[in-house]
Amino acid sequence: MQSAPSAPTMPGMRLAAGGNALVRSARSWRVRSLVVACTVSAVLCPTATVAVASVAQPGGVILEGWGGLHAFGGASINTAGAPYWPGWDIARAVAVRSDGGGGWTLDGWGGIHAWGAAQPVSTPFYWVGWDIVRDMVMTSRGADGDVDGSQGYLLDGFGGIHPWGGAPALSGPYPGTDVARSLLVDLNASGTPDGGWTLYADGSLHAFGAASAKPAPVSLSGKALWVKIRGTPTAGYLAGHWGTVQTWGGLSPYWSGYSDWGTWDIERDAALLRADNPQPQPQPQSAAAAAIFAADANPSGGVTLDGLGGLHPFGEAPIDTTAAPYWQGWDIARAVQVREDGSGGWTLDGWGGVHRWGTDPGLTLPASWPGQDIARSFMATSHDAQGVADGAAGYVLDGFGGIHPWGGAPVIGGPPYLWGFDIYRGLVVHIDSHGTPDGGWAMDDVGRTYAFGAAPAIGDATPYTGRPLYHALHQTTFGWYSVARGGVVISFGGGYVQPSWTQWTDWGSWDIVRDVALINPVDPRRSAQPLSSADAQSFGSGVNGRYMLNVAMAKQTHPLDCEAATMQMVLAARDTQVNQDWELHYWGADLRRAQRDAAGNIVRWGDPYSSFVGNVNGSEWNASGYGIYYPPLVRISQYLGHAAIGKEQWTVNQLFDLVVSGYPAAVEGSFNMEAATPRTYTAWNGRRVQYILNDHVFALVGVDFGAHTVIINDPYSGTRKEFSWGDFTRSFSYIDNMATVVS
Repeated sequence: MQSAPSAPTMPGMRLAAGGNALVRSARSWRVRSLVVACTVSAVLCPTATVAVASVAQPGGVILEGWGGLHAFGGASINTAGAPYWPGWDIARAVAVRSDGGGGWTLDGWGGIHAWGAAQPVSTPFYWVGWDIVRDMVMTSRGADGDVDGSQGYLLDGFGGIHPWGGAPALSGPYPGTDVARSLLVDLNASGTPDGGWTLYADGSLHAFGAASAKPAPVSLSGKALWVKIRGTPTAGYLAGHWGTVQTWGGLSPYWSGYSDWGTWDIERDAALLRADNPQPQPQPQSAAAAAIFAADANPSGGVTLDGLGGLHPFGEAPIDTTAAPYWQGWDIARAVQVREDGSGGWTLDGWGGVHRWGTDPGLTLPASWPGQDIARSFMATSHDAQGVADGAAGYVLDGFGGIHPWGGAPVIGGPPYLWGFDIYRGLVVHIDSHGTPDGGWAMDDVGRTYAFGAAPAIGDATPYTGRPLYHALHQTTFGWYSVARGGVVISFGGGYVQPSWTQWTDWGSWDIVRDVALINPVDPRRSAQPLSSADAQSFGSGVNGRYMLNVAMAKQTHPLDCEAATMQMVLAARDTQVNQDWELHYWGADLRRAQRDAAGNIVRWGDPYSSFVGNVNGSEWNASGYGIYYPPLVRISQYLGHAAIGKEQWTVNQLFDLVVSGYPAAVEGSFNMEAATPRTYTAWNGRRVQYILNDHVFALVGVDFGAHTVIINDPYSGTRKEFSWGDFTRSFSYIDNMATVVS
């Protein structure tokens, strides 16, 4: 007999033989069914062939991971007292009396729970707190010929087989790691267990004892498709991920009333009570479940693109990278697309060149910008007769948001175009029901997405928005993913994106990965992306990082020329040197004195949206001088050759997004982030002007996501200061969230 696996060292863990079943948190819950669809595979009880006195029910029962039992095919099942663990995927196997009178549910700790009229079972081994038990097989029958639970076996994930109730010892393969998933017991001519087969997570089947090499005609294909094996060597079935069932030996299940959970891989077992339907029916599956199972039957993997153009395949899918471009020592590769069959693909360089490799049919060269590193993403949208991308038509995205079609692809619009602001990184094209592009999605470098044309909104590409970590955006048949610093792949927007990660490698803390293209990203093993500690640390430091711009300090030369000093700093960071007095001269000043009421409140004065209001050497407190707002700041930036975005009603996130992407901002707020009282007056030209008496303009030069602070260059003191996000947000709101960002 195989000994029980040793429990890992965990606080409060104990190993009990014949212990009680898993403490039922479900007792305080009403047993109920999940209000979702479910794909199921039915399971025959592997017991001795005995004359059955009770009447077997048609159809069967599905067990989902929370313990819910779902009858189908006309079966009437007594599920009274069945355990249910809402939100906890701990149910592992089920056995059901053929007359539907009751049954037993196995939990992952080894507890066996009787329900309906089924008799209690004494659990042979029980691993409290350790989800290690994978299957249950009952081998004895009562006087009525129905399974009675008095004898049987448990299978643990390490391959250990644990008998109860006097069942003879069986010794199966013992790999020593958690890979065993299901057990099929072989019976000799006398009906006594003498061996069997263990199904591993990778889809392999391992015979032991007196069992033959494989129950014929089972075909497992060496793929991780199946979770349970049930029946006998001559008739039975496999229960697979997403509920797919494969029968052998002429079984014909009753499928009426059966439904599945789509792409939610939650089914854990199924019991077929009768499979003798005289009118054979195909298993009803949702399109989502059928598609994801079919995809999982094929190789999965992908290719990583580094900035020098190197292509690095991983996973099981073969990819032909013959003749791929490589730019030794030059970080110019920007995006990659792989043909769906792995036969080749294309690499985009930063100048807009698209380079074919493998055995793809080539493409017409789209837009290009020789000498200017501004192309960021592309998508070939046309397909050949086999449904494989052929590169004949598609689109290139530039960093400003321009969408450039090639090969006759129709114009589809684009995201907000920001000339001079190189922020866009990813492009996915939306295809209508006729196969025609009609819109799409762009992603910026902080992970925000922008739907355009007929494309619906999909939400941000990551939970870590606001950090300039992102290089690429992709859509697959099964969901969305973004590619971040270090090649970190982040699935988002629902769906299922999980490739095979075998042979994946990263570059540690070197941020050189530019794209990751996945082929058939479906892997039921759901293994996490294997990041090196250096890569994980680099990504984590970016998520909680401190982003600082290289903006030299400048101190204002007049009492009220904080705008001029701030723009001097901002423009210098963009390689343009200016003098504060020259800026003041360029803007001009309205020197007319303010009109005030009896209480001293300003009622009429100049228009800061047009020129400097008052005397730059005056004071806000006595209304002898004030300042200037964003339009003249934009005007002087453009005069000096820089793109600039100046406006009111910025959100704090919008402003942060551009600052962390490398663009300094001149922000209108209160002096030293102090409290202020917004007031209004009427300009000579009739404009309503909002103002505060302690108005100040400063350069926003950094954001710290770990400390939740902002860093500013204060032109009044000529020093760098740090304030909380809360203080900044309050100060920013006083003049209607006004700022100017310069590229």
